[in-house]
Amino acid sequence: MTEAADVHSGPSLLFLAIVYIAVLGASVVGALSIARGVPVPSTLAAEALYFTRHAAAVRWSAVLQLASSIPLGIFAATLASRLRFLGAMGAGPMIALFGGAAASIMTALAAIATGALARPEIGAASPAVVHVLHTLAEALGGPGFVVPFGLLVGGASIAGAAPGMLSRKLLVFGLVTTLLSELGAVALASSAAVPLVSMARLFGLVWMLWVGAQLPRSRAAARDRATHPGRRASLLIQQS
Repeated sequence: MTEAADVHSGPSLLFLAIVYIAVLGASVVGALSIARGVPVPSTLAAEALYFTRHAAAVRWSAVLQLASSIPLGIFAATLASRLRFLGAMGAGPMIALFGGAAASIMTALAAIATGALARPEIGAASPAVVHVLHTLAEALGGPGFVVPFGLLVGGASIAGAAPGMLSRKLLVFGLVTTLLSELGAVALASSAAVPLVSMARLFGLVWMLWVGAQLPRSRAAARDRATHPGRRASLLIQQS
């Protein structure tokens, strides 16, 4: 039986990833449900009218988006702490922590900007004001989010490349996700790069679940995986 001192005392990474994805998904699905599936229009006048008519949907989306920033930040802190606990050297864990904290803050700022769009005085302003605020919210939650999120993924993937931590497949997947995330910055200059932001988000969610299920919680499990790389630890997900 693994000694208590040999097991990382942080929360389950897999659980945190599931909570984050569930709350984030609820913010999107809930808003669409309340708004009866009506998407945000692209024209200025219709855009301002949308936020006035569907203020409830916008508010709940903002609340849940803000709530999702919490498990994301805790995930980043726990991941960096566990990598250090398992013996990861170099700046990787701290880069991951910085990236996760920045992504969490960007999510919170995007939620605050989104919530402001539901205020009556904002809706009564000129369509140009509404458009600027909506554009800011999208920029914070889009490129503003995925660029630092890529640092979380890249820093943790490289730090976890040591034997016994993360598999080579997960390392490669993490580096691809990081590349997509950093390229998402181009979306600030060209709408043609917006699909990169969506891809980086999707790949990032998969990566969170994967690393949450795979990264050992105890030093003993890490040593076992390093000694027997081809053997799956039966309690790996339970330990996550």
